[in-house]
Amino acid sequence: MSPTGAGRSVDLMAPTPLTPVFVGLRTGLHALFVALTAVVVARAVLVPGPQSGTTVALSLLVLATYALGAVLTRRHDGLARGRAWLGVLTLEWACLLWLSPDAAYLVFPLFFLYLHLLGRWWGPVAVGSTTVVVVVALGVHGGWTVGGVVGPFVGAGVALLIGSGYRALAHE
Repeated sequence: MSPTGAGRSVDLMAPTPLTPVFVGLRTGLHALFVALTAVVVARAVLVPGPQSGTTVALSLLVLATYALGAVLTRRHDGLARGRAWLGVLTLEWACLLWLSPDAAYLVFPLFFLYLHLLGRWWGPVAVGSTTVVVVVALGVHGGWTVGGVVGPFVGAGVALLIGSGYRALAHE
């Protein structure tokens, strides 16, 4: 499903010539989320610190919550549940970000979830808000750097452009 306007959604899994494109994009998003979560876990294990155990446990919880949402959001009538799931996932991610700056990487796939589930207006607001959260978190964790400020904003811009292309493709 993809929001196509104010409150309307479309079931993207209905067979069309574009179905393989949407399946590929969804699969890529899932793979990206799993890989980036693995990076957070690997860093917590390879560079142990006082929060490593908690970071690993919370990372696994985030991954489990993500997997649950992948199932919830596949159904056409699951938009409200998908938004609630996204709220829980975002809260878990924010807690993980508080523990580990490496969790900042996960914001990129979250951007696409915001754009997909929150629609044309609230999606970009969520992308902008979480971008600011990441910049502040990176600044607090490791000091303020150009990369820690510019990187998240570039990622957000790329996600917004790709999200617009996805929406246009879905509309087509």
